[in-house]
Amino acid sequence: ARDGEDGPPNRFMVGDVKQSIYRFRHADPGLFMAKYAAYRPWSGAPEPGAAGARIVLGANFRSREGVVNAVNFLFRQIMTARAGELEYDRDAELVYRAGYPPLPGGDGGEPAPEPPVELHLLDGEEPAPDGAGDPSGAGGEADPGGFEAAAGAGDGTAGDGEDEAADPLLEELAELTAIEREARLIAARIREMVDGTAGQPPVQVWDRKLQAYRPLRYRDIAILLRAATGRINVLMEVLTQAGIPAYGQMATGYFQATEVRVFLSLLQVLDNPRQDIPLAAVLHSPIVGLSAADLARIRLAAPRGSFYDALVAAAAPQEAMAVRDAAAAAETALVEATPDAAAGGTPDGAAAATPHGAAAATPDGVAGATPDGAAAATPDGVAGAAPDGAAGAKPDGAAKAAQDAGAEGAAPDLQKVLSRFLESLDRWRTLARRRPLSQVVWQILQETGYLHYVGGMPGGAQRQANLLALYERAREFDQFARQGLFRFLRFIERLQAEQSDMGTAPALGEGEDVVRIMSIHKSKGLEFPVVFVAGLGSRFSEQDLSGDLLLHRDLGFGPQLVDPELRLKYPTLAYHAVREATRLANLAEELRVLYVALTRARERLILVGSVSSLRKACTGWARALAAPGWALPESLLLSARCYLDWIGPAVMRHADGAPLRKLAEEAGLAGEGGLNPAVAGDPSRWAVTIWTPVSLGELLQAGEQAAPPALDWARVGAAEPLDVPADEALSARLRERFGWRYPFEPVVRRFGKLSVTELTGYFDPDDEAPAEALVAPEGAASSTFASRPRFLLEDRRALSPTERGTAMHVVLQHLDLGRPLDPAGVGIQLAEMVERELLTPQQAAAVDVEAIADFFASPLGARIVEARDRVQRELAFTLAVPAAEVYGDLPPEVAAGDVVIVQGMIDLLLAEEDGYVLVDYKTDRRDPEQAAQRYVTQVRLYRRAVEEILGRPVKEAYLHFLASRRSIAM
Repeated sequence: ARDGEDGPPNRFMVGDVKQSIYRFRHADPGLFMAKYAAYRPWSGAPEPGAAGARIVLGANFRSREGVVNAVNFLFRQIMTARAGELEYDRDAELVYRAGYPPLPGGDGGEPAPEPPVELHLLDGEEPAPDGAGDPSGAGGEADPGGFEAAAGAGDGTAGDGEDEAADPLLEELAELTAIEREARLIAARIREMVDGTAGQPPVQVWDRKLQAYRPLRYRDIAILLRAATGRINVLMEVLTQAGIPAYGQMATGYFQATEVRVFLSLLQVLDNPRQDIPLAAVLHSPIVGLSAADLARIRLAAPRGSFYDALVAAAAPQEAMAVRDAAAAAETALVEATPDAAAGGTPDGAAAATPHGAAAATPDGVAGATPDGAAAATPDGVAGAAPDGAAGAKPDGAAKAAQDAGAEGAAPDLQKVLSRFLESLDRWRTLARRRPLSQVVWQILQETGYLHYVGGMPGGAQRQANLLALYERAREFDQFARQGLFRFLRFIERLQAEQSDMGTAPALGEGEDVVRIMSIHKSKGLEFPVVFVAGLGSRFSEQDLSGDLLLHRDLGFGPQLVDPELRLKYPTLAYHAVREATRLANLAEELRVLYVALTRARERLILVGSVSSLRKACTGWARALAAPGWALPESLLLSARCYLDWIGPAVMRHADGAPLRKLAEEAGLAGEGGLNPAVAGDPSRWAVTIWTPVSLGELLQAGEQAAPPALDWARVGAAEPLDVPADEALSARLRERFGWRYPFEPVVRRFGKLSVTELTGYFDPDDEAPAEALVAPEGAASSTFASRPRFLLEDRRALSPTERGTAMHVVLQHLDLGRPLDPAGVGIQLAEMVERELLTPQQAAAVDVEAIADFFASPLGARIVEARDRVQRELAFTLAVPAAEVYGDLPPEVAAGDVVIVQGMIDLLLAEEDGYVLVDYKTDRRDPEQAAQRYVTQVRLYRRAVEEILGRPVKEAYLHFLASRRSIAM
């Protein structure tokens, strides 16, 4: 590329510096801005001597006008040359060009107004009764203290001493982090938008393919986060609990997934069964399906020693009654001794009474042994068949036995379950020593049904993908020289010890109907009809603003001064300079990141953020009201600690920002100079909603009441009918899906590729192979080996008729037609073929030399010899024949458009001026006239193949029967 050195400039640079968000990869927006400032605006024609021109492409063909106006409104105020390294002027603004049709309105036919941009602010502080309150905290990550104060407020009643104001939902909200509260709000808002409310139908979005509005789907929604680590999994969990399918690519969390931990525990037990924690986890998991009471009874079978010893003892038939008696005695003793702790003889208490509570029986010692400990192995309630922990549906059929094991006299049933598990364990351990690890993993998944079981749990597709990813990792590990179960487990342990966790396996494609959760950086270049931007109250990262030595690309080193005598260190002037320059560059980067996030939305933009004390934050934001122009005061812009410190002051200046101004007015800090008319009257529309702990709790409680009742998982596991109202629409869909049959099933069971010989037999009613032979049995595979291997031929004294025919065809294919073809001449060439290893001596002995010589002495043979330069022999072809022609019994609507691939070999083709002469050799010993009728279909297909492929007619076709020395014209 050049800039005018040896010709006109031909370098094109295209980009949007407002979307340069990779400073952490050392991207420098200043390089682009230098060119942007150096080039003159494009005037419509090249200017002589100009170094270059700048063409502004400001048209936006993605977003609705409401989104475009809101983005322009915000960044006119917050993106300045000082704060954002770029002035958001007319050239930088977005220009609406998408041309969305008007939104469908109500019954009156009037179009609906443009939807506003929503700003949801979660206030961590509940106002005091007098409205003043004592705000604490500032803009930034929400602090749950406000929720704790609200949950604990209220006057106790003197009569009963109970706290009437204590709301369980508020107490629950007080224990949640900011992102968890935001996730619950987002889930509720998604439900409203997708399902609609009593007074509002579902949101309509424009479908570019359909060129029409349609109801919003989950796949139209994306949730963007500035920092995804530790947040995506929270959002996915909350959305899944709300019944909203969601997907987010997580960089960590694979080894913490319940199904992965359970299966790794099983692999650890296969390696060494004398590991109490993994063994108890497996027994308590759905793979075996034992309850905590069952684990306690196992421990009572052998109070001392490892849990595996107790398992073997409990599985022994002679110990069955002793286990029951010991369990009953221990439970009775514990109830009498500590009724509160034992709670009526619970298995946890019983385990505590044993001399060696062992990992399996202590609530804190072993994952999977008790309801508390089980969380380590099955945090999602995997030990039961459902989130409620019902022990109903066990994949290996142990459900009933595990339930009955807790009843009086049920020890024999428990013994059967344990015996079956020990038998399986021994067999799996044997397999692990003899087979590759991946085969062992797959066989266990199939035998236990665990892969299918987790597929029925919430987030089943993701859980199955995680288990399949574990299988794939085992298969990759099998390729190493040092392999095996022990080394694989050590490899996994090293990954966990080094905190080298892996992301969960991708389980969904682009077409899945799920809400997508991703970081803002991953969303760059993408677009979604509805975008939630969450975590706007999270503080900006200051990781690169601390340390003993700071670096800057222009200012150089910024060290701290260390005084070894006084044992002090303090920042130098250079340190302050580098730190401030880095901080300003980080703020400019965060502005660009925010710009990228807001411009991903096509139709709806919803902003969500948490503030520990919104009232106090608004008092700081109110300083923006006195700004004379569009831009916010630089002191306000440069002191921002989160995105809300930019969005809040900007929206407060809009006419729709009244809720924020009201909070500031309560502190007496609003109204200084009034609103700027130009800013307040901006055409953008905003819907500001402030959520206090009480109002958020009411919203979530209303959503829970509107949600369908939870299923009785115990009855589901027992395959019993549920007491739920009939859903005719659901029943109709189920009947449609389960009653559906593949319409092309008759075609599937027919061969799609046939040889001419097979087709000949199909059309020949007298052939020994019936037509049904062309219908493939289920699971059958056709063999491509028609002849015996040579080493078998050498041991045989006589060749089969088919093998003799093959030898004759080989000779006819390789004969030199220019040499003598009398019996002696054919014999000489036959001997040469044996020397060239085209034939074995045994095959050569089976060749009828007289029959071949007689053919070339016939008029047809002489004709071929004379025109030998125009002869093609053993001409292979492939032909596509409509399926309706091959399989006439197929329904026309099924066979329409389908073809059968037919392969064949033409023995000889002679080209003459007016067409081809086709010759096919036969070694049949039947009457030629009768045998010729059998090959009518074959010759017809040969004719068709020659005429369609070579484009010339076949004027003559002959069958030459070598045994009877006759040629039959077809």
